[in-house]
Amino acid sequence: MKKVYQRLLTFFVGLPAIACVALFLPFLHHLAFAVLILAGSVIGAKETAAFFKNRGIPHNLVFPLICGALFPIAAYLEITGLIEPATARLVLPLAVWLILFAGLFKQNAEDVKDALGRTGSNLLITLYPGVFAAYLVKIAELPLSELAFLIFFAAVFLNDSMAYVFGMLFGKNNRGIFPVSENKSIAGLVAGLAFSIGSTAIFYNFFPDFFGSSILLALVAGGCVGIAVIAGDLAVSILKRSAGVKDSGKIIPGRGGMLDSIDSVVFAAPVFYLLIRYFA
Repeated sequence: MKKVYQRLLTFFVGLPAIACVALFLPFLHHLAFAVLILAGSVIGAKETAAFFKNRGIPHNLVFPLICGALFPIAAYLEITGLIEPATARLVLPLAVWLILFAGLFKQNAEDVKDALGRTGSNLLITLYPGVFAAYLVKIAELPLSELAFLIFFAAVFLNDSMAYVFGMLFGKNNRGIFPVSENKSIAGLVAGLAFSIGSTAIFYNFFPDFFGSSILLALVAGGCVGIAVIAGDLAVSILKRSAGVKDSGKIIPGRGGMLDSIDSVVFAAPVFYLLIRYFA
């Protein structure tokens, strides 16, 4: 029961506080929020590395962390106009190139034997969650950025919280639909998705221009964000199950690690950003 209270306190106080940084500290293109995302991305990448360590899979820690941090940094430099979008897009191939190039310096037979596992682990540490986190930063470049953050966080938080509440209340007999997360229930998934769609529909009623005056886009955005929230949570559950751990870390009371808290947010960010950026 103590963990439930800690989880609720973190969810209803800690996460909204982070959202408030994005909403109420818009200075310098939401620099404060970008710094938080960068820190969360680095910590999340470190937790990803711990999955491989727990399974005894060889990996490098520092180098992939540095490469992974490049994605949110490049996203911020792009929205501030300090670098061109074309330059920002070079970060992905550059990071992959650096990881592959670094393997050339592993010369002994044992290192060569482990090269496949090491390269694969280093690539995942580099790309997750950094690539996804970059889109959280890029939401700041959308028109009416404060409103964009508010709509996005409302859709994500309502999904996560209502899925948890309805799952606890009505999910006892309809759980186990996903082997990697046995506590997930149909009741929770349906409720979370409904609240995501409902939240964007309500925002459309007050701010139709944000969605290009398209109720269809508002509903699709809510539905896609809701699906991404669920997928993000399940994706990390797969990694944790494979690593043989319950939580990605212990940094956040009641929730576990950084990935346990930002998995849904970072997965949903690219979906929301791309839909609004190109269809609104």
